[in-house]
Amino acid sequence: MFEATYRAHVPRSRAERERWLVRSVILAGDDEMDCEEALDVMSAAAETHAGCRSRAALPVTVFEALDSHLRQCEGCADVLATLLDLVGMEGAGELPDIEALWCRVRSHAQAPAPPSL
Repeated sequence: MFEATYRAHVPRSRAERERWLVRSVILAGDDEMDCEEALDVMSAAAETHAGCRSRAALPVTVFEALDSHLRQCEGCADVLATLLDLVGMEGAGELPDIEALWCRVRSHAQAPAPPSL
């Protein structure tokens, strides 16, 4: 059900994104899952997708609501795509060393900004 392809559903031109956003807001009902609720269940959904957790851990309605939210929210779709990547890396024993990862993050943060064009 969940794949790291939700980003492809979001239009890229400004006009298309504005139409998509307006349509998403109009179609969203009061009972739709919001970002906070989506983030609360994403870890369990990613683990379920990867087979690390029983499908019975979350009701089907939660998966359906999350799927609907992800089709409307690029930010949450990106978070789930990252979680799915991390769960896959963990399952394959390929998670990077956390200290090495933080060193890389710090070095990028301290690097001078590229010249603007």
